[in-house]
Amino acid sequence: MNKEWYNSLYSFNKNSVRFIPAIYDYTFKLLKWYFNMSNDWIEKKIQLSKYKKMRRTSGRKLWISNPEIKYFNERINITIYIYNRTYNLLKKKLEAFEYILGSNIEKVELKKYKNYAMKTKFANLKLLKGEYPMYIGTNKIIYDKSRDYYIRVIKWLKLNKYTHMIQYRSKIFSMVLNNKNLVKLLKLLKNQHYNYLIHQFNRQLIYLKLKQAMLFNQFKYNELYLFPLTEFLKTIYKKKIVWNIVTLKNYYLSTSILLQIIATKVKKSKFRGRSYLPLNSAMSNIRVPILSKSRLAGEVKSYIGIQNVRLNEFSPIKKDWINQFLLVNQKSKMRYKNIDQLVLSNLENKIVAGVFIKMAGRLSKRYRADKAIKKFKFKGTLRNVYSAHRNLSSSLSRGYSNINIEKSRIDSKVRIGAFGLTGWVASY
Repeated sequence: MNKEWYNSLYSFNKNSVRFIPAIYDYTFKLLKWYFNMSNDWIEKKIQLSKYKKMRRTSGRKLWISNPEIKYFNERINITIYIYNRTYNLLKKKLEAFEYILGSNIEKVELKKYKNYAMKTKFANLKLLKGEYPMYIGTNKIIYDKSRDYYIRVIKWLKLNKYTHMIQYRSKIFSMVLNNKNLVKLLKLLKNQHYNYLIHQFNRQLIYLKLKQAMLFNQFKYNELYLFPLTEFLKTIYKKKIVWNIVTLKNYYLSTSILLQIIATKVKKSKFRGRSYLPLNSAMSNIRVPILSKSRLAGEVKSYIGIQNVRLNEFSPIKKDWINQFLLVNQKSKMRYKNIDQLVLSNLENKIVAGVFIKMAGRLSKRYRADKAIKKFKFKGTLRNVYSAHRNLSSSLSRGYSNINIEKSRIDSKVRIGAFGLTGWVASY
């Protein structure tokens, strides 16, 4: 999880390094603005100032970590970790829609409408039987084939018999105009069918809007959408921009995202004086395994030293001899189909071992200059599993920090003052 350097830059000119912190902060704000942008056509409520404030203080949005920038002579690598909460929520809603309506929504809705129309027609005729006994068969009266004035409209339109259409309309109009009770009955049937169609049409619109919002949120990672942002960053850094965007399954896999979520919740008015509530809620969703020496005794890590391979032991005629060496000469008894599974199985820092969060600052309930309040919460352990439980050697990152720990720190403010958050996430 941890990296050796967040921002690596080596330069002989001191003036080129002077503005790097300011440019880094500006880049982080620019990335936040880009990934949290919204479409006014899809979300019409976003124009209201009240809705904008709710969206800004809500946890249901796209969270990005602090960008890790690595400088080269001709290019810059920007690595970002993203936890897309809005995409996950929209995906769940769409799955619920598809589960209720089925895969082919149009056919299902048409079948529902036909069944509903038949039920409502006969139900309404039964209800109106006592009030209008003479007009129960109104549908048959108008469309009875035995009558002289019944003419098939579609057939006439094809034959262009305009005069017959006029006769048909005049007879229907005179029949309905002379019977007020029949008009009431026809209006009732029409309104019920019309309301049902409007209801189904609104459901279809909701489904399409959810689909559009999800696709708009997903296309932010596309190269075509990122092109204006990359061109703008090129003018700042004067180098080529290379993106590495990693989507996270859980928010606690990145320390900076975890601290940002807690800070936004602490700033809400309902949590004033109760800053421990967002801290507890964020930690309650974290799942950490119980680590012990007895549990980890059977898990023997297979270290393969490929740098000690003698090339003369393998003939160059054989195909893929490195893959064969890795699969045959591994210490573990497990057999893998390809080299990808073997590499992934031997990677370190894949599982979260523990989380520790510390919060301090002006977090009192009343608006006055009280003492700073300090709170902390932890889960699991921050110790290195390989050195503490397995008695294996482990290297240090940057010469002083443990390689299995990712540390992050952010500052924020409320009405009465400022507060800070520091977090550590350990893995093995």
